Amino acid sequence: MSTTKDIVSVKDLTISYQKGKKTIENCSFSVQLGEVLGLLGSNGAGKSTILKTLAGFNQDFKGTITLFGVNLTDTESIKSKIAFVPQYYSLFLEFTVSENLSYMLDAYNIHGDNKIKRMNYLLETFLLKPFENMRARRLSGGYRRLLNIALSFVVEPELIFFDEPTAGLDQKTRKLFINFILSLKKLKKTIILTTHYLDEAQILCDKMVLLNMGKVVASGKIDELIKTYGGHYQIYLVFNEFHKDSISFFKDLSSCSFVSAENNVVNLTSKQSDISNALFEITGVLKSKKLNIKDIDIREPSLAEVFGEVIR
Repeated sequence: MSTTKDIVSVKDLTISYQKGKKTIENCSFSVQLGEVLGLLGSNGAGKSTILKTLAGFNQDFKGTITLFGVNLTDTESIKSKIAFVPQYYSLFLEFTVSENLSYMLDAYNIHGDNKIKRMNYLLETFLLKPFENMRARRLSGGYRRLLNIALSFVVEPELIFFDEPTAGLDQKTRKLFINFILSLKKLKKTIILTTHYLDEAQILCDKMVLLNMGKVVASGKIDELIKTYGGHYQIYLVFNEFHKDSISFFKDLSSCSFVSAENNVVNLTSKQSDISNALFEITGVLKSKKLNIKDIDIREPSLAEVFGEVIR
């Protein structure tokens, strides 16, 4: 259900391709000011199709989409508030980094001192200053991606669409970009992104829409999704030395389940509702059987577990 505070409202979005095949069917969700919403699903689930439609690149759809309370078919007045960062490069390979940025700044009628200030900001923010006079074709894949993102930020958008923004990036550049999105969150920017990385989604997103074959199979705040569909803690007991005869001590616990015992590590799993009792039982076994552990590692339920549960 949408509210007056919604920056994005999608109601019953349906997109059909050739022969009437429905790529997206009855998709609904909303995003409020400062929220980060993730569209998550396997290849072909419809994530990018939805994002491109929201960004105005696909007018052939049924349903209602509003951005800042304005119908998507009449968004010319809010164009400067929106940025779309595509998955694939959208730049001039024979232009230098600065020439690419200059061209886009001119396209948005940003000139004079404002252009110089914005150019320097983009070069510094996206670590492109050392390469400002280098042709884009000579940049590494990671820096091309950063330039691609910088080109979408020549204006200061309030609503940003990211389509698989970290796909193909090395770990260092990916971490840089994750921190950049976190900085946008602090500025109360509203963001919708698609991603294949579950760990990335859990770090960045406030809410998720999980898609399977064009349909929404689950949506909501991440902690609520985990509680509803996930909810299993992983408990790892690390021993200095562990005898296989001791496995039986952990197989009959009522609040957790035995998973494996390898390399002096016993893996148990427990539902969220049972975690307190599980730890109490485990402590009791360790004391009664005089088993000394080196460490205990408790991992909270994850979005990966939710994804596996609803997309199977």
